[in-house]
Amino acid sequence: MNNSDITLRNHKDTVFRLIFNNKEKMVELYNALYDTNYPPGTPVDINTIEDALYLNDKNDISFTIANTYLVITEHQSTINPNMPLRDLWYIAEIYKKMVDSKAVFKDTLVKLPRPTFVVMYNGKDSLPPESRLELSDCFLGDGERLLNLSVIVYNVNEGAGCSLLEKSPTLYQYSQLISLVREYWSRGPITHHERQQIYDICMEKGILVDFMKEHGKTIIDMLSVEFTEAEIQQLFEENGFERGLKLGREEGREEGEKNALERLNKLGTLLEEYGRVSDLLRSMKDPAYQQKLLEEFGL
Repeated sequence: MNNSDITLRNHKDTVFRLIFNNKEKMVELYNALYDTNYPPGTPVDINTIEDALYLNDKNDISFTIANTYLVITEHQSTINPNMPLRDLWYIAEIYKKMVDSKAVFKDTLVKLPRPTFVVMYNGKDSLPPESRLELSDCFLGDGERLLNLSVIVYNVNEGAGCSLLEKSPTLYQYSQLISLVREYWSRGPITHHERQQIYDICMEKGILVDFMKEHGKTIIDMLSVEFTEAEIQQLFEENGFERGLKLGREEGREEGEKNALERLNKLGTLLEEYGRVSDLLRSMKDPAYQQKLLEEFGL
């Protein structure tokens, strides 16, 4: 297995972005989204935001096809209801870079690529194959809502019934890889031997073969971190909530329950940040070990 020089904790790109952050895959993805037939070599302008308004606010992929359609795509394993607001910031930032600031004060209409906002969802919650999030849902009060932005959410989990998987071979293989890693994760932290097994299965079944050959087990490691942050944390919080209530009751006051829960959630966050996945999992099942970790981090 070839192990590229991508580092596990410092590489900020998701696996989804690594796969689709090239022009050939972007054309494929766009054709799947809009039932178009743009051929290889179609002009693609990549305008992904690297460092936008906030240090950690970055969209996964943004590109313009044939100088007309602007697509902003993000991969998520938990749905964020504020995506329309975030995409409003993204599109404003992109348009600011595209347009000369003096042009908006002239009497000639500024022409812009038509935007589309898409989320590729692959989390464990049950979602329909396709749904929408609306910016107008954020607004308080009644009356006509003159500003809106819609984000289309596609459930790209294998077996979820999303038609995109039939139209984009790369997206389908990506969903297969996620499903495979999730299956192994359901048994516990993925071992070195199991990473090799996942790699071998991908080679045998033709799952992202070229991509896996290039990046090898590093990609599986990255996915393992994503599962830890998005799904293992959810399990930890559920477990921690019950444990927090117990600790709080022992302290004999309502404030104690709140403080205990905050301590447990803080512990989960710190263990994630330090890449201590095995400790995080063990702490969910072993109260004594969890208490030891709380003391270690001064919580």
